[in-house]
Amino acid sequence: MSALFRLSLLATTKLSVDRASYPSQILCYHSISDDGWQYCVSPKAFEAQLSWLLQVFEIVPLSFYLKNTQTTKKPLLALTFDDGYADIYHVAFPIMKRLGLVGTVFLCHDPRSHLIDPQYRKSFMTKKMIQTLVSAGWSVGYHTLDHSDLSTLSSDELLESQIKPRGYPTKYFAYPMGHYDQYSIRFVAQYYQYGFTTDPISLDHSPFTLPRTMIEHI
Repeated sequence: MSALFRLSLLATTKLSVDRASYPSQILCYHSISDDGWQYCVSPKAFEAQLSWLLQVFEIVPLSFYLKNTQTTKKPLLALTFDDGYADIYHVAFPIMKRLGLVGTVFLCHDPRSHLIDPQYRKSFMTKKMIQTLVSAGWSVGYHTLDHSDLSTLSSDELLESQIKPRGYPTKYFAYPMGHYDQYSIRFVAQYYQYGFTTDPISLDHSPFTLPRTMIEHI
């Protein structure tokens, strides 16, 4: 049973939890909404998941997660959100604020050219929304110029144009779709301190291929 499916099941049941069986990890969400998209989680399910996660993990800012080297009573967990959909501001933000939690959003500079699915009319956060999150303790990462698959780009010029940061200064980069290769890692290492994938949790990774657990609609 996958970590994703275990999370979704346990978030809606009263099963006991064994903290020792869950390693520290970073979760990757996209959209918190009821639109049925593959990468959305409903607000009700999101609240249930956070309630369960708080029993098992110590949910911390991404910066603390990356720097912490001490043993803690609970495994650590950080929450990240890719693409910058407006429902993160309208839905996830107030839920997490009520629980005293903050997250990290990975933003594309021009997301609309690659992220609009005609079946789902998704809107993106405005600069004012993003600034409100930052003022509340959230952090921002970069997610390429327009969500291109970096593993398909054939030249250094194209790679650099996608990876080079625009907008908010940040130490964090997330690979679109989790796809990367040795060439894209080289540019990420040039501009950022950390790179995030959607690879399975593993001890065998560098600061530029940090794994995250993808949470999807089930």
